[in-house]
Amino acid sequence: MMVNKDKERIPTDEQTKELWEGCGWEYIGITNSATHGLVYAPRETWRHLYKPETTMTSPTTGKPRVLPASYQTFYAEKRGGSPPIDLNNLFEYAVPDRISEVTFMYASNCVSCDIEDLEGNFFEAHIDTESIKEAWEKTNLALFWVLYKVLKAKR
Repeated sequence: MMVNKDKERIPTDEQTKELWEGCGWEYIGITNSATHGLVYAPRETWRHLYKPETTMTSPTTGKPRVLPASYQTFYAEKRGGSPPIDLNNLFEYAVPDRISEVTFMYASNCVSCDIEDLEGNFFEAHIDTESIKEAWEKTNLALFWVLYKVLKAKR
């Protein structure tokens, strides 16, 4: 088992983009969006396929009918932005496809995240902190870095 200290490193926009693209998010580019008649300024746009195109038989006509793919869309608030690196997004989009177990350990000077992938490989990341409160606040960074290591190992 390899121990790497990821000392409070904040991921770059490029690293964040790489992780999200590896988890199925697709960068669309800068788009104008409109909601309820309001047009927003051009924003960085991402989408994630959460329901692929499917074909079903119509119960009334018996003919095949194609249901279009459904996407989750994210509009970044800043240039180079991407979906936030928070625990909700990481567990929803990154963990289910490649991870069998996630363990967090907290101490007054660090937070650690250990992961076992679906092939039985173990990965870990540690973030140094000044307090247990800060360790709780940096849980998302520990999970990001260990998922990033899993993604890199799979390439």
